[in-house]
Amino acid sequence: MFKLESLPGSLWLALLAASGLALAAGIYFLPFKGVFNVLMGIGAAFMLIYFIGRMTAKALKNGVPGKSLIIKTILRFYLRFLLSAAVLAVLAYLNWLHPLGFLLGFSSLVLAMPAWGAGWIIKNNRRLS
Repeated sequence: MFKLESLPGSLWLALLAASGLALAAGIYFLPFKGVFNVLMGIGAAFMLIYFIGRMTAKALKNGVPGKSLIIKTILRFYLRFLLSAAVLAVLAYLNWLHPLGFLLGFSSLVLAMPAWGAGWIIKNNRRLS
């Protein structure tokens, strides 16, 4: 089974740095409700990493997965994504969610993943060529 500890330390460092930047920007630019929603967005980003890792580990448990398992895993991911989007839309409609704050927090994942990937490529460039 997938464990969060199995993620590379450099990925955790990139996620924490990007989350810190998002939180600092939220504190500076947004009201308190927005800062709370930045934290919610950061939490949602970490949960997304966990669920993607868990679904991937489950799909790869018995070696290379078949085509039907890949399609099933992708459909499950998108169904969860749509359910999450519906919940967030309802929360925003009820004015319980500051959309800019949530997106700022969730964007920490969008910033961290390419930064970590670029760092990995730079670090392993000699092995790749």
